[in-house]
Amino acid sequence: MNRQTPTEQKFYADTSKGLRHVFVQNLTLQARVGIHPHERAATQPLTISLDATVAETTDTPETIEEIVCYESLIAQIKKIIDTQHYD
Repeated sequence: MNRQTPTEQKFYADTSKGLRHVFVQNLTLQARVGIHPHERAATQPLTISLDATVAETTDTPETIEEIVCYESLIAQIKKIIDTQHYD
């Protein structure tokens, strides 16, 4: 189990500090990963979970563009995975 130290806790989500909690759980994508020849021949499922504390860019976000959204995080993850094969 992952436990936070007191210094890490200061970055945990807190709306009074403008920190939001954005998470993605069990996102499964096809990825080119592995070092063996059979792993290089085909994609395989890769499951990712992301838990992020994000500082908002304004004190009172009013539009979707001002809020960090899980959809944009997923798009960035997909872009990284689709870029290349990872050993």
